[in-house]
Amino acid sequence: LKDSNFLSNKVDFKVVNYLKELSIQNQTNYKQNVEIELKKIVDEYFRNIDDTKEHINSDYIEIIFNFKKKNIDISYLNIIDTLLRKKERSLIIATTIDNALAILLKHKMKEHLYKLLETIFSYKNIQEYGETKRYSILEDYYFEEILKNRFNEILSIVDKSIFLEILLKILKSIILEDEKSFNISSIRTIEKHTQKSLSDKYDRLLITSIRNLLISINKAILNDKLKDFLSEKHQIFQRLAIYVMDRRYSEFKVIFWNNFNNFSENINYGIKYEFYRLLENNSRKFTSEQIDTALFWIETITSSIKSNSTSEE
Repeated sequence: LKDSNFLSNKVDFKVVNYLKELSIQNQTNYKQNVEIELKKIVDEYFRNIDDTKEHINSDYIEIIFNFKKKNIDISYLNIIDTLLRKKERSLIIATTIDNALAILLKHKMKEHLYKLLETIFSYKNIQEYGETKRYSILEDYYFEEILKNRFNEILSIVDKSIFLEILLKILKSIILEDEKSFNISSIRTIEKHTQKSLSDKYDRLLITSIRNLLISINKAILNDKLKDFLSEKHQIFQRLAIYVMDRRYSEFKVIFWNNFNNFSENINYGIKYEFYRLLENNSRKFTSEQIDTALFWIETITSSIKSNSTSEE
């Protein structure tokens, strides 16, 4: 194949399809020498990819994930990441990611999973009508499908603290680029919402993933993380923290009351919805003194809303 320039010239789909079928058959009737030769061909193909080529054959990626666990090199995930970042190739590569993720989950290959998760949650900025819009690197459809079908399984395999750091790194990098991201107009609520704006879809899916991950983390780890979130400048962190404290009030009520009793100026229009929901959902658990405090807070938020309206006028 190499000597005939197959790997650097036009793709022969019949041959590539044969190689893929061979890799599938080798899973049930395993022959080590067959996999070794297939791996050589795949490696050679990716070594010879010409960045000017328009077509990348995704069958080679499928072949990789038909290999035995020991032969799925983490370097392959770097290649996939690079290909996805090239606009003209992203769609065809995106179609292979769900299967790749399923294989890594099946084999519980954590380090590989962390690398692939970094890629899956990555984004691309696209200029549209003079504005910068943010989309999933996978295309939003594939991103949403993976989250819908695989998220709980991901949580069952990975170290949740590491996964959270991956997502927070992405979140913070977006805010660093544009501090107006994840404001109350684009993320109306942290809980499930009927909001359907396509232009904010990636942002909503990212926040939903962080929300669901936080809810699943044990108290010992989450304690310090919630305190960190409440001290962050950007309100999306405070809103996430309040949502978690609402859902797990009995575990985190001390953090809630300590934070907002001591820093009542933190209570403002931006966190209104999540704050109201916490008070509404947990008011029966409040002491009489806490009820009085909550009523004062509601007045504070109401004043903030009126002040906001006056400023806009």
